[in-house]
Amino acid sequence: MRVRIMVCLAATIVLATTALAQEPPSWEPLGNLPSCWRVRDIAEIPGSGILIACGYAGGGWYYVWRSTDGGRSWTRTTLPGTYPDEGMRLARDSASGCLWILQSTPSPSSLYRSTDDGQSWSAVSGPAGNLTQNNTMEVVDNYVYLGGTFSTPYSALLYRLNQTSLQWEMVTDYIECNAITRLKYNNGKLLVFAKDMTLPQTRIFSHTPSDLDRLAKPIGVATVTEPPTGR
Repeated sequence: MRVRIMVCLAATIVLATTALAQEPPSWEPLGNLPSCWRVRDIAEIPGSGILIACGYAGGGWYYVWRSTDGGRSWTRTTLPGTYPDEGMRLARDSASGCLWILQSTPSPSSLYRSTDDGQSWSAVSGPAGNLTQNNTMEVVDNYVYLGGTFSTPYSALLYRLNQTSLQWEMVTDYIECNAITRLKYNNGKLLVFAKDMTLPQTRIFSHTPSDLDRLAKPIGVATVTEPPTGR
């Protein structure tokens, strides 16, 4: 009896394995990102089929790709000014529809804005100061928040840009932290993840919108460089 049971069990396993092997894959191939080695971030325009991707194209080049059919086909676009680097971040403001790209290397043109769903991009100047790297970006209400790594290790600074007036503000600093590594808006609060300057830990701070409005101080107005024609 034991021999019969083992034979039946073995036959069942073989049949099941054969059936699984003949099953088609559970994913649907959509398309290819041309000349893209690594995707760093992606954004979606809800209900439109438009996807925006940014990343590394090889050979030291970094680009932005745009799809209007949910990722089946893509076209490549460039940004005005300096080309972005591998630390690119994408964000979208659901209220205004503006798309934002942040590159990690601080410069007068580290931030880019699109008002036409990613078809063209304008360079927006930002606060460089002692920033050595832009790490993170988050869009909350009418503001674009920016955090990064600083060369002077006294305190990390949190900046924000008013999307309407293009006024830059310094929101607050985090004593004994030398980098803001992540921003996340969740349940009505902006969470700030800041790397401790001396200890192997990350400190987490929480702000409500009223906190941020009360702390922010104007530091200058951004300039916008429109994309060149014919590119």
